[in-house]
Amino acid sequence: MTRKTQQLLAAMGAAVVSAAALGQVGLAVDFDPAPGIQDTVIASAGDTVTAALVVWAPNAGVLAYEFSARFDPVELTASAANELVPTGFGFNLTPGVRSVGPSFVEGFEAAILPGPGPAGTSFVAGTIEFVVTDAINDGAADVTPGLLGIDGGFGSNAFLPLAITDVSPGFVIGQNRLDCDGNGVVNISDLFCFINLFTMTPPDPSTDFDGNGIINISDLFAYINAFTAQP
Repeated sequence: MTRKTQQLLAAMGAAVVSAAALGQVGLAVDFDPAPGIQDTVIASAGDTVTAALVVWAPNAGVLAYEFSARFDPVELTASAANELVPTGFGFNLTPGVRSVGPSFVEGFEAAILPGPGPAGTSFVAGTIEFVVTDAINDGAADVTPGLLGIDGGFGSNAFLPLAITDVSPGFVIGQNRLDCDGNGVVNISDLFCFINLFTMTPPDPSTDFDGNGIINISDLFAYINAFTAQP
């Protein structure tokens, strides 16, 4: 939490509770709205993926929070960011995120005055929409929530008034768009797979091979051309 937010909360009578009193706080990246945390998404260059930023509240509750998220600028471009103030959090110093940079989104924050806040549960504090520019399977985290300090440093050990003890980053796994059946091998089965998906009524959205938002015969020709051009 920034000094400005801390001072304002203190002035309004909010108690800055120690990490030891609050227990563990977790942050996670979730790429799928289905139950549970799906921290990995398979995508190709040009795809759009949405990362939900989830806060895990300890049994003692969360009174206030502030965090940011960094991402790999080689693989991802942030196209939109949305701060979601959870139910019950009536105080929000800066509605909306503060800033979106080339490699970070800063300022997901809210507070409950007075407390107590949600306990033993989780909630989504915001979402970031990314355009995949180059999906690289390098094993490194692509989206990581944590604290963006005033000195430009980034980590998980200075999160005030809470201490982040568990961070689950997000990973964008690249997929060869010719690998229609997703088995990691491109062969004639993938051509049949694409044709089957293309001839469905309506066609499967994945068959928009040229990425123009319209599925027509040009997508089939584009896939066949790319398929026959591979070594």
